[in-house]
Amino acid sequence: MAFPMLSVLSLAALHVVGLPAPEPTPVAIALPIISDLPGLNSALAALSAGPQSNFAAGYTSLLSGIKPKATPTNNADAASRLAAVQSAYPSDLLGGGANLVMQGMTGGKAFSVGNPATDVADFGTCNSDANHNYVPPRDTIYPKRSASDAPYDVSEASLRAAIYIPSTFKYGAVEPVLFIPGTGVEACESFAPNIGKLFANTNYADPVYVNVPGNLLADVQTNAEYVAYAVNYINGITGKNVSVITWSAGSITTQWALKYWPSTRRSVSDFVAVSPDYHGTIEVPLICPPGVPCAPSVLQQLYTSNFIQTLRNNGGDSAYVPTTNVYSFFDEVVEPQQDPNASGSLNDARGVGVTNEEIQTTCPAGTPAGGPNFGHESSLYNAVTVALAKDALQNKGPGNVARSGASSQCQNFFANGLTLSDVFATEFDIPLAAFNIETYPNKILVEPPIKSYAAADQP
Repeated sequence: MAFPMLSVLSLAALHVVGLPAPEPTPVAIALPIISDLPGLNSALAALSAGPQSNFAAGYTSLLSGIKPKATPTNNADAASRLAAVQSAYPSDLLGGGANLVMQGMTGGKAFSVGNPATDVADFGTCNSDANHNYVPPRDTIYPKRSASDAPYDVSEASLRAAIYIPSTFKYGAVEPVLFIPGTGVEACESFAPNIGKLFANTNYADPVYVNVPGNLLADVQTNAEYVAYAVNYINGITGKNVSVITWSAGSITTQWALKYWPSTRRSVSDFVAVSPDYHGTIEVPLICPPGVPCAPSVLQQLYTSNFIQTLRNNGGDSAYVPTTNVYSFFDEVVEPQQDPNASGSLNDARGVGVTNEEIQTTCPAGTPAGGPNFGHESSLYNAVTVALAKDALQNKGPGNVARSGASSQCQNFFANGLTLSDVFATEFDIPLAAFNIETYPNKILVEPPIKSYAAADQP
């Protein structure tokens, strides 16, 4: 890290906002223009010395005050800059997100939120959670599709509105694929510049985007209701099984849905998880030290959280449907993420078929596809990831490394069909997630209680 662990923890500790009282009115914070690593470290240190109530506003000002370097124009330069970010902030989402902006890896544009004129990528209504889906499912899916399903707390109108169905959707002529986002971002922000782009208009995948309100930062148990409903709804309007592709915490959200809404299992052909964290991550205290209010889903992703233990108990640590997990040894957000103890791996007690693929097992660290520039978000455009995902969707069972030809992709910095602009749009997910985590309005001190339907699985 570029500054001592104590500084990271004190930096994170500044976002104490109180519970459940409203946050104090933030005070504008003037920060110098930031154009190099010493300047960024100095700005982060200055922010750490300010009033606790100003952390979110200060971090936003910090991001906006960065003067990005010129955008890389070739793969080698982009890979080098990503590796430098990993080296400077190997486990720090806040510093790493800011450094990505400074390194020009988010498109060389100044950080902006909600401003299409300056955002590195704007996906418009594709990120909406207020969609109008009028086609009714062919059978009853709400309040329950099966008597064994957990009850919904969210209204059906809200659950259905979160599903973005593109105008090109073929309603079953091609197997639907649901894209579930990661912590702090929406579905198109996660997938539209990478796997979603590559799988659109193919004969094996018909993309649908599930935009969970609150950027997947609310209680994972609630977020899972959106996934469970989306699986059954898309199956119900097409008559076809669906595949589910997730990033980051989308994995545990989907695994929870598969565990507690058993009706979804018969409707899912494949589950492909990129940078999953089925065992959470030990890095949570760097963002949410004990006693500091934080977004619910971030607290729930602690390696030893009650949520993670409940998810994994009584068979939740094994796949429910054919599952392909792809993750990087160099993941800067999920740790541990190295085989044989990778948080992104699942067991296969039910014999449904599981592939747990650490990218560097197929493409060593010295190759373009396996280098230290590939971390949490960059695995989304990794050529091995795409090869395995495509193989899983085109064949029965999970992705197969040999059959997919993944080993032939090791010299590719990103998957065929993508561009450096897609890389920049994907990298923007990290500073955007950091911003959304810091400015999330409903922070809490302790993780949410386990809902009654899952109480028997608590440790």
